[in-house]
Order: sequence, then C-alpha cells, then structure tokens
Amino acid sequence: MPMSTTRENIKERNSSMLVIDSAKLEAQLMPKLKAQGSNLEKLSKECGYAKGYMSNILHNKVISKTMAYFLEVKFGIKYDDYKYVEPKKMPKEEPKKEEPKDLTELIQACVKTLNGIEYELISIGRKLDDLKASSELNTDMLNEIKDNTARIKPYATVNKEGK
Repeated sequence: MPMSTTRENIKERNSSMLVIDSAKLEAQLMPKLKAQGSNLEKLSKECGYAKGYMSNILHNKVISKTMAYFLEVKFGIKYDDYKYVEPKKMPKEEPKKEEPKDLTELIQACVKTLNGIEYELISIGRKLDDLKASSELNTDMLNEIKDNTARIKPYATVNKEGK
C-alpha cells in the first residue's frame, strides 16, 4: 500500500504537493462550507475525489496544486493564506555565567577566609600545647612516683637459721 505524502516526507517523495498549515485552512474553509450547508465529504465528492480526500489533506498537511487552485476559485481562499511557514528558530540561550566579581571583592573574600583559617590554626596550636604540657606533667609525675618508690625497701626476709 503506497504511503501518503505528508509535510514530513514531502521532500523524500519528490512530490509536487504544497505544504499547508491545516489549522489556517480549516479556519477559513469551514465557515464557508457551513454557510453553503456543505462539509468536507461533500466538497471532496464535488471535486471528483473520494469522501475522505479533504480530511486527508488537513491530516497530512499537504495539498495538490489543482485542489489549491479549486479552493481559490470556489471560495476565494488563496494558497498564501494557509501556506505553511516554518517557525523561526530561536537561538538557544546559553546558561548565564556568573559575572566575575570585582578583583578587590575577591581579594577581600580570600583574606576573610584566610583569617578564619588562621584562627583555627591558632586554636589547634593551643590544644596541642595543652596536650604536650599535660603529657610532660604526666611524665614528671610518673618519674616522681618511681623515685619515691625506689627508696622503699622490700620486706626483709628472715631465714630459719637467723641470718
């Protein structure tokens, strides 16, 4: 079964069909058909086509040159009034990059950060000094305890012979 010509495949099929904006054509054609008491099926048959011909035109978004001419003669609807116009491609917006701050502001932020680090280092140094002093005190106390216990003589043992 042959595939229909559509707006999407018109270039591949090398067709002489014209690309249309279905919504524009329908908006212009339907009021005129209703005023005459007609519809898409009757219009298709009037032109010598099957009853679904006009519906297919609107669905596939392409129209033959002959049918475009017929619509212009019968209803005064020119092809330019419903011709498909490719929407203009909007350039993609690049993500906005944060503007670099003034150099002075950057330096001030760095100095502020370094000051915070300096206070942290001072605090850590103090804690290390406290640990070292505590460790030295403990060592001194242990040595003192050793010295004091070294003078104490163990209990004298008496052997049975009295010696």
